Amino acid sequence: LTECTSIMWMHRNLVNMWGNLLLLN
Repeated sequence: LTECTSIMWMHRNLVNMWGNLLLLN
């Protein structure tokens, strides 16, 4: 993975994680 791709992947994972937390709460 290139640096840009890994940053985008990490950002997407963070968004998914926060989305799951908000849905659970």
